[in-house]
Amino acid sequence: MLRVLIPTTKTGSRRLYSTEFPTNINSKPNISQFKTPLLHTFLIASTTYLLLNTIAMTLEYEEEKQKIENLEKSIEFEIQTVIDNKKKQLESRWYQKIPFFWKS
Repeated sequence: MLRVLIPTTKTGSRRLYSTEFPTNINSKPNISQFKTPLLHTFLIASTTYLLLNTIAMTLEYEEEKQKIENLEKSIEFEIQTVIDNKKKQLESRWYQKIPFFWKS
């Protein structure tokens, strides 16, 4: 690396700043230069995936809950219809119409 000293403005400050320029332009980049950007990319990608997956699962849950509630209501209605029909059959039997003295 080549260091170049650059003087400051004419305000009287004598402080010098240094800037580094690469001397070997054809050098290959190291893998260590890419570790942090790749880590951040994968971290952001996985966080985004988890967030979108959670949103999708929440929406699917609400849809399935609505389907199950509709199925529950239809089955309850069918069961109640069967119970009502069975009660009507039991009430219409001939021996229940005969008055008994011990029955009030």
